[in-house]
Amino acid sequence: MLGEIRSYLRRRGTASLREIAIHLDTPPEAAQLALDYWMKKGKVTIVHPACDTGCTGCPGDKEPLYQWVERERPVRFVIRDS
Repeated sequence: MLGEIRSYLRRRGTASLREIAIHLDTPPEAAQLALDYWMKKGKVTIVHPACDTGCTGCPGDKEPLYQWVERERPVRFVIRDS
């Protein structure tokens, strides 16, 4: 399940808990446990979708989305004496 969530979010970009649970054919509680694992590892983050109404008073109205975090690998330079 963990690898499938990783693949799904990488491919899709973002997804709600409901969408992830449907994709995995699992209860939302089980999908949430797997997402919690990835969030603790720093691989998944929660993104709050923007509201289209122009109002700034209700950030919690829309379902949060989960997004896979791709971290760039550090570049290592090797200096060689000539």
